[in-house]
Amino acid sequence: MNRKRITAALCASAALGAVAVSAQAVLINTGGGTGAIVFGVASIGGPGNPGAPVFISNNFTGLQDILVSPGNGWLTADTSIPNNIQEHSGFLPGFGVRIGGGNANGPFGFGAAAINTNGGVGFAISDTAPAGGSGSYLIASSITQYSSVGATIGTVGAGLGIAGQLLTPLSSMAVSLTIHVSDTAGVFNGVVSPPMVLAVGGGLNDVVSGDFWATQFNGLTGDFAGLAFDTTPILNIPDGDILTVRTTLTAIGDPSTLSSLGLGDPLLSPLLTQSGGSLADFMVSETLVAPAVPAPGTALTLTLFCVGAAHRRRA
Repeated sequence: MNRKRITAALCASAALGAVAVSAQAVLINTGGGTGAIVFGVASIGGPGNPGAPVFISNNFTGLQDILVSPGNGWLTADTSIPNNIQEHSGFLPGFGVRIGGGNANGPFGFGAAAINTNGGVGFAISDTAPAGGSGSYLIASSITQYSSVGATIGTVGAGLGIAGQLLTPLSSMAVSLTIHVSDTAGVFNGVVSPPMVLAVGGGLNDVVSGDFWATQFNGLTGDFAGLAFDTTPILNIPDGDILTVRTTLTAIGDPSTLSSLGLGDPLLSPLLTQSGGSLADFMVSETLVAPAVPAPGTALTLTLFCVGAAHRRRA
């Protein structure tokens, strides 16, 4: 891994910021956002949860937005603070990587996550321990702000694109992306959209949720790809309105490999068509191309933030 190259790329994204354009006006990322990246090993146990996805409290965002169970019969993965093995927070953009180690629940595989200044997140995670009992996880959270320059009219949303592979017939993987938008003008009134969840366990009790979604799974190879995205109704955001966006991505593997895809990835193009929806005019959070991960077996623990260190909090 070229640390200088990663630093330059992340800091360049900070300098550019994020600008969402409409015919009427723009939403401009104001910079100065903060983020947190966490790696850990969760115990996995029953009973199965027959209902909706379940989330626990995140003391970085102050919300219930860390996934523990996708629902639909899935067991619960304990992704709470005691099972974290590495955790950092700071000003955005940020990058973290973890290879090896573990806790009493089992070994950690390897993982990496990068968060840019507008809350976009790229990630990759792999768990190779035997199926059942434990799973490697990562959590990437951010708090960012946007300003409306002019009266902004358009849809606001977020998107989750992933690809991965189940490594055994008993493997499973689950990933979620949650978005919460509040604003000074009261247009959004808190939670904007349902959580985006993609979970696959060989087709037995797979879970997909979001305003729009589509998946593809190859039962012979274990290869999986999925897309879920939220699009709020057309909104009239007044000039000068400040949006605060809280985003959290949770990814859990047991055993499997899983990584993010940019929403423009060709692999997602047929899934976007299949979903029957269109991405929002203003994407205030979305998955990015997965960051490069050093080869397994490399002894490395690294978390990098470009602009100083914020007060350390745990996701």
